[in-house]
Amino acid sequence: MNLMFVMFCAVVGSLIRNLTDARETISNQFVQLNGSHEELRRAHEQLSEYSKQVENLTVIQERNRIAREIHDTVGHNMTALLVQIQLAKELLKLDVEKGEEVLTICEKLTRNSLEEIRLSVRTLRDDEGMQLAFIPSLREMLSDFSAMSNMETSLHIVGDPAMITPSVQPTIKRVIQESLTNAKRHGMATFYKSTITILKEKISVEIFDNGQGVNSVVPGFGLLNMKERIQEHGGEVFFESIEGKGFFITFYIPLNNLMWSSAEVTG
Repeated sequence: MNLMFVMFCAVVGSLIRNLTDARETISNQFVQLNGSHEELRRAHEQLSEYSKQVENLTVIQERNRIAREIHDTVGHNMTALLVQIQLAKELLKLDVEKGEEVLTICEKLTRNSLEEIRLSVRTLRDDEGMQLAFIPSLREMLSDFSAMSNMETSLHIVGDPAMITPSVQPTIKRVIQESLTNAKRHGMATFYKSTITILKEKISVEIFDNGQGVNSVVPGFGLLNMKERIQEHGGEVFFESIEGKGFFITFYIPLNNLMWSSAEVTG
């Protein structure tokens, strides 16, 4: 009887020790889990802060680029305008007809410069404070350009615009802006169509204008600038044209490079 009692006590004692050990193990694991949760929370905060810094840096870089474009493009036009005005002054003394031709060139340079300034100022204004939602801002830009240039424009959206993150929105907008300017200035286009398609893995943009076109596309500053912008996001761009049949631009930007900042998406 005593032996049975001793064995019973031994078993109970063993169970109690095992239970105590198990509770201690669970307690330790709970402490570790809390520690891991806290580390994860801090890591998430750091990632969010990093995301904000990247977005702010993108905005700063974009504004600096616009300032350079204003300086380069408008500065070039103003220099050319000054030369043409000086030439016109001399020609008007000798040949009124030729002088008037030069003044017509001056007028064109002035209009182009004003157009560049208006578009750049609108771009800067849209980036500040409570800016328009991305797609409406594109539609407004196209509408304004159409009113200024008498070129018919259209924008089609396929998919969910909310998937277009803020970090890539300026690139899409500037490429469309540059393509508008090229279509009118170089191609003398009367019709412009753009389509933005948002897929799971990428954003695809197709642009067409019915301008003069060329048989061989030699990228100038504008097209090279487009390419550089798109490649910064891991994307690709393709230029196609046939003389007399307009100009095509197709580019895509992979979404897998952008989804980390999806929490900051604005439609």
